Amino acid sequence: MLRMLVLLALGLVSASLLGCSSLSAPGGAFGGPAGGAALIAQLPPLPAPHAASAQVDFTQLGMETAFRDLNAWDEGTSLRLASSSFSICWGVWGFSNAANPTSCRVDFSGVAGAQAYFAISDYTKGAWEIRGPLSGPQQLLTLGDPRYADGNGNCYIAAIACQGASILVDQLVLTTDVAPVAKTLDVSGGYTSLAMVDGTPAISYYDDVNDNLRYVHATDLFGGSWGTPLTLDSAGDTGRFTSLKVVSGNPAVAYYDVTVKRLRYVRSLDADGTAWGAPVTVASPVTTGEHCSLEVVAGAPAISYYDFDNGELRYVRATDSTGAAWGLPVSPDSNGNTGFYSSLKVIGGFPAISYRNGSASQLWYVRGTNAEGTAWASPVLVSGDDNAGNYSSLAEVNGAPAIAYYASSMGDLEYVRATDALGDAWGAPQQLDDAEDKGSYCSLAVVGGVPAISYHCGLHGDLRYIQALDADGAAWGSEQLLDESSNITGRDTSLCDVYGHPGVSYFDLTNGNLQYMWGF
Repeated sequence: MLRMLVLLALGLVSASLLGCSSLSAPGGAFGGPAGGAALIAQLPPLPAPHAASAQVDFTQLGMETAFRDLNAWDEGTSLRLASSSFSICWGVWGFSNAANPTSCRVDFSGVAGAQAYFAISDYTKGAWEIRGPLSGPQQLLTLGDPRYADGNGNCYIAAIACQGASILVDQLVLTTDVAPVAKTLDVSGGYTSLAMVDGTPAISYYDDVNDNLRYVHATDLFGGSWGTPLTLDSAGDTGRFTSLKVVSGNPAVAYYDVTVKRLRYVRSLDADGTAWGAPVTVASPVTTGEHCSLEVVAGAPAISYYDFDNGELRYVRATDSTGAAWGLPVSPDSNGNTGFYSSLKVIGGFPAISYRNGSASQLWYVRGTNAEGTAWASPVLVSGDDNAGNYSSLAEVNGAPAIAYYASSMGDLEYVRATDALGDAWGAPQQLDDAEDKGSYCSLAVVGGVPAISYHCGLHGDLRYIQALDADGAAWGSEQLLDESSNITGRDTSLCDVYGHPGVSYFDLTNGNLQYMWGF
């Protein structure tokens, strides 16, 4: 099985510029070049360029050969190629998902400066293409042609030692262009939750046509193709506020059952999610479980949620590693009508929750004082401005908690990061997009090493994305418009790092469809 590490490197497409040589006759309101400059000065910056393809790196260690000569052997994680004066010594590495390979970097060294030859699969000629001899410690083999991969996207690179040379191959990094993905996955799909499951993206969601909980899993690495959606729970109106995580190796979903007004949980019987166990009721007997968020805490699944009957934030953790049995809920915050839009993460080894206090219209944060979450610190006010905390989304960003949320009074997307590792003190919120009702249904994730947010623009009814320029989120790039294909789309977004590139699931309200995009 290939070992794969993926780094971020987005391809660019050229931007189209709208220009004017003259806007009116000389002496007019905007006449001549000065008039054009006056217009340009009043326009917003150009939108960020979109990627025509996503460049993805696949890395294999020297020891991870597909085939090798009998005289080749492993040295740690590297491969030793020791040739004789009369024969060559070789190793071959195979890469899948490489339909459009652009280059391959080889890290190697030769004893006493010995050089190596390299062979690349050429499926147009049906033969190897030889490069070399080349010296270490590194060589970049330029490819840039689909002929180097077969019809299934497999590409092969060989390293060769000859004439008594001894070569140590440390690793190969194949870069390939992968086309961005935009897919309609189902004719239903609210409350989406996207996660990586067994190496490929998967989504839990609410079937708003049949009022069921559903799950669908991609059949390739990036979400270009998907399996058939599965119904996980069809007992009444169930499956809202879904939250998908991998629990003890298998996908699991926390969700709200509207019919019985309970918090529910279901876990797969296998790593892909092809077969599922029976749903269990986590918390009862009151109306409870809305705004739920699932996370693995100290080796067991745990859920934060809103208790409607008591108007408070609740937290509950399983008593086993799979979630077959659950403990008693605790209340990290019961001050006022609080606990809306709860988002649970492990921060610095402790469970932590961001949420909205509905009574005060404020964004709050609270963390456990032990690893299991049986005791909690006093809640911390993060933002009390602009009707804050709607759609709060918590993540650990470069060693400190951070929250994206929608400030509904101002109608803008905001981001705030703590000034310490546990979230006891917070910086000033940043307005990332403060124009035209943008920022609802937001989802914060670290993508390619920097924080990023998917969100909905209420005024225009479309899907947007914005990414930071640094690891902390101190500075941000321009927003990207991802989908405006219907009157109202981009709701219930869920953002995930899919091999160094953003993947997002969302709901197209106009057409009632579950949507997925990757590599934009």
